[in-house]
Amino acid sequence: MPDIRFVLFLSLILVICLGCDDEEKKLREWQQQQVDQLQRQSQENSAAARALVEADAQSRRQFVALEQSVQAERQQLAGQYTALDADRKAVTAARERVPLLATAFQGLAALTLGIAALWVCGRLLGRMSSDDDVGQLEETLILSLAGETDLFADEKVLLPRSQEVPTLEQASPEEPALSHD
Repeated sequence: MPDIRFVLFLSLILVICLGCDDEEKKLREWQQQQVDQLQRQSQENSAAARALVEADAQSRRQFVALEQSVQAERQQLAGQYTALDADRKAVTAARERVPLLATAFQGLAALTLGIAALWVCGRLLGRMSSDDDVGQLEETLILSLAGETDLFADEKVLLPRSQEVPTLEQASPEEPALSHD
């Protein structure tokens, strides 16, 4: 008969082996589950990291495009500001120039009017001094008004010059002052 101790010992080892086997199996399954879970988490983390990197790259591209757009708008605004400043300077220059031109034109107009008036006066004075007929016309009109001559007569009455005409004291009552030849 086998020894009870030995049987007990074998049964104990068998129980331990069978019990250990079951616990080891459970432990291995749990470890495998943990490894699988860690792999899944690692894959999820790497996918999330890739998505995060891609989103970061996309946001950087958008930021660069936005910055380029802002830079282009700044350049456009700077060009418009330069054009506006040039227009402002032109308007300022025109504001300064217009009163000067108006004053110059007024002075030129006054000078032209004065010269024209002087020219007309000069022409009139020159005509009066150069016309010999003016004296004769005056004498004829005076004689016509005095009734000494007829403007519409066929014969012309020639009057002597003022040096030849005797004054009333010199003229005698017998001699006529004028003769009708």
